[in-house]
Amino acid sequence: MNKNTNMLQYLYHNGGYYLTNTPLFTAANRAFRYGDSIFESMAMQHGKIPMLNAHCQRLAQSAKLLQITLPESFQPEAVAVVCRQLRVLNGNPEHARIRLCLYRADGGLYLPPSNTGNLLIELTPQKNPCFCIGLPGVNVVIYPRPLLSYTPFSHLKTGNSLPYIAARLYAGEQGAQDCLLLNHLGEVAESTNANIFWMENEQLFTPPLASGCVGGVMRQMLLQRLLPDMNVSCTEKPLQTQALLQAREVLLTNATSGIRHVATAEGKIYGNTVSETIQQRLLLLTQGNV
Repeated sequence: MNKNTNMLQYLYHNGGYYLTNTPLFTAANRAFRYGDSIFESMAMQHGKIPMLNAHCQRLAQSAKLLQITLPESFQPEAVAVVCRQLRVLNGNPEHARIRLCLYRADGGLYLPPSNTGNLLIELTPQKNPCFCIGLPGVNVVIYPRPLLSYTPFSHLKTGNSLPYIAARLYAGEQGAQDCLLLNHLGEVAESTNANIFWMENEQLFTPPLASGCVGGVMRQMLLQRLLPDMNVSCTEKPLQTQALLQAREVLLTNATSGIRHVATAEGKIYGNTVSETIQQRLLLLTQGNV
């Protein structure tokens, strides 16, 4: 296992493997100029990528919506082969974080001369397993102004991350580990890198995509498979700040950390019984490489 996560690593770009300090882009790169890109963040555990099919499906759906043409070879099996090779090149880490990015070909102003997609895959070794039991809760704050609103693209993970950067900077200023973002209606939509669930009157809820949140793969996993398998019902409804501060538990979910419980939000202290139970079930499920 490669224990030095700061050493020079390899990445994959359009069919080739390159050291991470290799110049690959020009000033005409559309991801740099316009945020004309989409991405997926995935976990790798012992060479396996949980929910790989769901990640590839979401990237393909996002590409279709944005009219970016996927490479002909883009299939989950081919992505898995690339990621396994990157793992070997980067020292065979037991745990890693993978970023799968698709961006439109260079050139043009707002009207692109080509819709050809370019594929970039990065693998970053991690010291700890991606999905862990017993981790400390996350201390969060609420950004004081609306940063999100619903659009036909708001559920996508795109190269435009300015709201999340602003929120993360605010969290740092407040001494918190994460920040919750409000939409234009003053509703809590998500955190900087996770969807949000909460317990209210013994019922589990999560904001709808109409709140402006990202349609996370882990969110989808919980709603469509994991929670139904546990006979736990979950309802989509807007999350008001008052309801957040009255909730018994608050959960943050994403595909690289699984489920983390919120320890405190604006001085409110939360429990973590439900989050631990769901995380344990998630561990069992992902061991089957779903």
